[in-house]
Amino acid sequence: MNKFNRVMPRKGSVETIIDRLYEYINPVDPKWIKNIKPASCEDIKKLESICGLKDVGIKVPKSYLEYLKCMGESDGELLSQMVGGNKNIKIILNLYDDIISYDKD
Repeated sequence: MNKFNRVMPRKGSVETIIDRLYEYINPVDPKWIKNIKPASCEDIKKLESICGLKDVGIKVPKSYLEYLKCMGESDGELLSQMVGGNKNIKIILNLYDDIISYDKD
């Protein structure tokens, strides 16, 4: 049996992106949805604050906020396997804290 889903995900809005991803991924990896973990509201607010976009009148893109709300702590290896690296918000925040600590020294 062919393990790859050759059907493109259906088009839709930013608000339905996670549902559409689920529909696309589930036939080939039904465990994926159980492996995702959302970022906390606190971590999302901290990331929004430290990236400095609000200071210049720019909002964090809705699609990225949806991603963080649904899988900001763990994307179930969705992106980490495809593009490499870890997209965990806690790791990103820790890196930022390390940079700030280094700059203060």
